[in-house]
Amino acid sequence: MEEKIEIVFAEKTNDFINADKLKETLKQHLEKIEQLLLAYHYAQKERVFNVETGELEFNDDKQTGFFPAYYKTNIFNGCADLDFTEKKEMRILFSIDKSRRVIILTGENIPERYPDEL
Repeated sequence: MEEKIEIVFAEKTNDFINADKLKETLKQHLEKIEQLLLAYHYAQKERVFNVETGELEFNDDKQTGFFPAYYKTNIFNGCADLDFTEKKEMRILFSIDKSRRVIILTGENIPERYPDEL
């Protein structure tokens, strides 16, 4: 499983995006990053919250890179007396499509099923 989500730039631009502009855009769209992370935790019925972005690794020429997303997950089940919160981190890749004015975020590739042991 490898989830993707797009963030649309508000303003038109023909120039390359710099790291500072990208950081600002990501901070304005933390809910999109939260949606991406939630896709990885939905099957376990976990809640994702307190999403923060770490330091960007950015290739200006290729307009690609990655950043760590720090967040918390929570599982709550009142009947089972279960309330568990855990800190997590995921490396998120990004690429900028200038012509469409979007940032494409890609989460980690996590196999849905591991090979059987013999």
